[in-house]
Amino acid sequence: MKFLTIAVSVLLSLYNANLVAAGLELPPKGTAPPSCGLKCIVELTTASECSLTNITCICTNAQLNKDITVCVGTSCSIRDQLATKKYSSDSCGVVPQDRTKLVSVVGVTFGVLALITFGLRILSKVLRAGGQFGMDDYTIMVTMAITIPFCAFSVLLANHGLGRDMWNVHPDDITSILYIYYWDELMYVAIVPLTKISIIFLYLRIFRGKSFVYFAYALIAANVAYLLAFEAISIFQCWPIEGAWRAWDGTFRAKCRNVNLQGWMSATFSIILDVLTLILPLPSLYKLEMSMKKRVQIMMMFSVGVFVTIVSVVRIRAFTKYANTTNLTRRGLCGTWLLEYDRGSSWRDMRMYAFDPGTVPQCLPKPFRNDSEEPVKLRKALDYINATKQRQVRICQFIEARGKLVGDRARTVGQSSGVRKGSRQLENFKLTGSVQIVPISDHTQSGYCSCMTRRRRGDNSEQNIGAPFSSMTTIAAYGPCYSLPVCTLWIYHLAQANSSGGQSLPGRPAAAGSPADLGLFFCKMLLSLPLSVFLSLTSTVFAAAVHGHPHQGHTKRQVDSNTTWLENYEYVVVGSGPGGGPVAANLAIAGFKVLLIDAGDDQGGALQQQIPALQLQSTEYEPMRWDFFVNHYSDVARQQKDSKMVYQTTSGEQYVGLNPPSGSTPLGILYPRAGTLGGCSAHNALITIYPHDSDWKNIATITGDNSWSPDKMRKYFVKLERNRYLPSSIIGHGYDGWLGTALTDLSLVIKDPKLLSLIIAAGTAMGKGLLGLVLNTVVGLGQVLLRDINAPGQSSKEGLYQVPLAMADSKRNGPRNFILDTANAVNKDGSRKYHLDIKLTTLVTKVRFSHDGPTPQAVGVDFLDGQSLYRADPRAGSATVTGSGSVNATREVILAAGAFNTPQLLKLSGVGPAAELKSFGIPVVVDLPGVGTNLQDRYENTIIGDSPTDFFITKDCTFLETMPDPCLTKWNNGIDPITKGTYGTNGIAIAIVKKSSVAEGEPDLLISGAPAKFKGYFPGYAHDSLKDAHYWAWIVLKAHSRNNAGSVTLRSTDPRDMPNINFNSFDTGVTAGGAADKDLQAVYEAMNFSRKIFKSLVPLDGGFKEVWPGPNVTTEADMKEFIKEEAWGHHASCTCPIGADDDPMAVLDSNFKVRGVEGLRVVDASVFPKIPGFYISAPIYIVSEKASDVIIQAASA
Repeated sequence: MKFLTIAVSVLLSLYNANLVAAGLELPPKGTAPPSCGLKCIVELTTASECSLTNITCICTNAQLNKDITVCVGTSCSIRDQLATKKYSSDSCGVVPQDRTKLVSVVGVTFGVLALITFGLRILSKVLRAGGQFGMDDYTIMVTMAITIPFCAFSVLLANHGLGRDMWNVHPDDITSILYIYYWDELMYVAIVPLTKISIIFLYLRIFRGKSFVYFAYALIAANVAYLLAFEAISIFQCWPIEGAWRAWDGTFRAKCRNVNLQGWMSATFSIILDVLTLILPLPSLYKLEMSMKKRVQIMMMFSVGVFVTIVSVVRIRAFTKYANTTNLTRRGLCGTWLLEYDRGSSWRDMRMYAFDPGTVPQCLPKPFRNDSEEPVKLRKALDYINATKQRQVRICQFIEARGKLVGDRARTVGQSSGVRKGSRQLENFKLTGSVQIVPISDHTQSGYCSCMTRRRRGDNSEQNIGAPFSSMTTIAAYGPCYSLPVCTLWIYHLAQANSSGGQSLPGRPAAAGSPADLGLFFCKMLLSLPLSVFLSLTSTVFAAAVHGHPHQGHTKRQVDSNTTWLENYEYVVVGSGPGGGPVAANLAIAGFKVLLIDAGDDQGGALQQQIPALQLQSTEYEPMRWDFFVNHYSDVARQQKDSKMVYQTTSGEQYVGLNPPSGSTPLGILYPRAGTLGGCSAHNALITIYPHDSDWKNIATITGDNSWSPDKMRKYFVKLERNRYLPSSIIGHGYDGWLGTALTDLSLVIKDPKLLSLIIAAGTAMGKGLLGLVLNTVVGLGQVLLRDINAPGQSSKEGLYQVPLAMADSKRNGPRNFILDTANAVNKDGSRKYHLDIKLTTLVTKVRFSHDGPTPQAVGVDFLDGQSLYRADPRAGSATVTGSGSVNATREVILAAGAFNTPQLLKLSGVGPAAELKSFGIPVVVDLPGVGTNLQDRYENTIIGDSPTDFFITKDCTFLETMPDPCLTKWNNGIDPITKGTYGTNGIAIAIVKKSSVAEGEPDLLISGAPAKFKGYFPGYAHDSLKDAHYWAWIVLKAHSRNNAGSVTLRSTDPRDMPNINFNSFDTGVTAGGAADKDLQAVYEAMNFSRKIFKSLVPLDGGFKEVWPGPNVTTEADMKEFIKEEAWGHHASCTCPIGADDDPMAVLDSNFKVRGVEGLRVVDASVFPKIPGFYISAPIYIVSEKASDVIIQAASA
């Protein structure tokens, strides 16, 4: 017991630092239990009469074990419960039970026997009957074809751990066992009715009565109905179907039927069909012209199958015990109590066993056939009985001879055994499992041999020390229990342990079991059938008993009605967008076990997400849209000057505009986000522009971390990109990554004179000489549009560019594809390649911390289950919480919920400004004043022109508002970017990179053009922007804005609520050094430049009249006021910035680690200290790749 004392001392040392000084070590057999189990052990042991160093007391105190069991069951995930059970069993000296060899041997042995007897049957048919087969033969052939893999699966099950205690089996192997069982069950459900159908077809060859034939075919029909019904029920027992083997531990969401009820109903109907099959021939047999004694004997011969029915009835009792046990992999061996007999392959040739030189029918020989209602002659019946007696004598002689070969030793049975002295004796059969078959009568005396069983006690009487939490299982599986005595053969038996349920108190001997042996099992009953028939009956049924139905009744661990604890993962990633998605996939590829959680579901199949041209519609597609409402100014009166201001009216509807109805409540400016797999990459404009080198230099400078230098960061872009618009020899790009990039095909542009005239005007405004260029060709247009804005250093140069888009095969491409490709990857043998699990419609509510050490350690997250729970989802009002739970991260938690939700989640978890947390009563884990501050965004605005005619490229497009949609048809039918047409691009055909007069180094303006009436975001903006095909918008974007005065603060402690978001734009933000004025000046210059383009336009297909801001905004003051009132942004970032070690507002270090805690990182748009580049997605992808490397390297270290 010394090592046990050491074990618990170490457990205590993990919870009480005072014991660390003792220098104690873990036992060689054990490893530290999960923290939840450790906490239960320490707290409850301390409160009990046992000391923490008295292992004997802990292992034998029944009440303490019960209390600890309850605590572990309510505090730990299923996988943690198993880990805790394994630890306690090892620590208390419980010898692991392992019967995997028995599982495989039984299945293979009886599968081989069944195959041999089946082969003999076929051979006898060929040799003796000229190869003539009946329906009973064909049916049994099908049954045999199913039986062989059914038995063979025993080897696979044993290899995965069936036969061991559940806690000694790896959780992934449990899933594999359940997967094999799923297919096993389908085969089992087919074998049972097919064997009965075969028997009934045999009956039809024997009995010819009209009423008998009707009943026989009715019974065949009933068995066919049983087969079809329960096959369908078994296939769809869970939805999704894979829930049948993946939902056992609660990590996979599936809706499953009551599989216990399914098993009971299947067994019940099977028993009914068994009984009907058994009694079907009895009326005809009763009419035989012979004595009652003989008729009874013959009916008993036909009724020998009643034993199978008895076994089935007993098996239903086992289902009840089975449903209540959690020792999943042990109950597969004995949990069905008795061996359910398969009735397959029933005609057998007995020549192998030297019983009869002829072919023996499935139930009775041909002399018993009732032809044309004429009774069988008494003489033939008596001849058959006499022949049967001779056959019985030979069988007993065979047993005797066989006993001499395989028996343990000869044994003389005295008078006490009921056999007279001097008679021929049978050998005792010593069988595996400590069971003997002992003859109790002599065939020379009675014509029959009878048998009984004896069971050796073996080692089961020795005292076994139990373990804490023994009540976690109801089948402890100690020693043999039920056996099947058969005097006709060395029939293999199975043992079931502890039939009383296995409830044993620690420190007391485990129950030896209640064998309930069948006692005498007379050969008279068995010998009425050929031995080969019996063997074939046992084969598949023994396999069925070994295999069992372990998934029945075993669902994910529920502590109360709606709380679930998931299995442990090494990394838990919250958020599947541009930051979290690639990190999760990369970690899984690196070999780690990863759980990716997202509050949305997967809408990747929706056209609104797939089609690039529907990027505006994607932000308003209800199944994945999250509508945040933000303020640009704290002054509500000033905010209300924005024409995009949204109000909630008294009727509950939303109003957009400057004159809201009386009593309306201001909501703010719509800020679209996405709640779906892939995050905002599922609804963005697909624009993928590499940031400026200065963005990386800035981080490297403030942190002193040279790994952020531009040349090293470029390598991550090369790694992630799968470029499809450049030759693979061009340096600075990647061609094998997960993110496809492409350009709009210029052939679309040259088809539209209006669009072509706008590009010429833009080039003219930029001072580009176009004289002599042939612009109505792709080559000529390519000379105007510099092709590669993502070339190294290119974004620092002014000019006209095509816009790189995240597309593959004219479809949106992004993190979602990377996530699913990783999660669904398989090895060559079809096995799972990477362990990436995805948990959707799950809203994380807080990060859980352990305070055992000097620094708080993130150990997992809590969550709510349910669709549309977050109130940014427009459907949240009718959403309901379907459950709650927790999951542990054994290495790290990674937050990637975005610039709004990540700071909100940190604050709800106690990480953030102490004053704010205390005002909401949130316990402070660490005071980080920078959380939720430093919010930054671009300044954006538009100049919109109206033309008298439609754009050619969009005039036929309805954008799914009406059907048919010609552009959708073309996209569906196209085979390449040219033939897919307009919907194969995002609509932004040109981008102008320009440097303002107030720029500091890099160009700070990007002006893109699109055929839309786009004024910013408000409810219904997509329809308003695209309802007419004659508008063009120059979209101004101010990069490197100087304002970092925005904030994200809590609205409440309800994790479903949106936070308060205020950008404090322009003069209400940063004004030092003229920052606000400089940003405003840059936007003003871009707006004027856009007007200049319209003025420079050569009207190849009509000119444009400015409609926004319109002719009334003429002076610089007017334009600047318009900008301040109407500007918006959609690249929120920087709310958990990386910073220097001495910066009190820095939330993260250069390795993405949250300061002041361990085991917690942030990887999303929040991490930037300054908003990077022109568009935010590519920079996030790049930092995601860097973070992946950092995390993997840290784990390796």
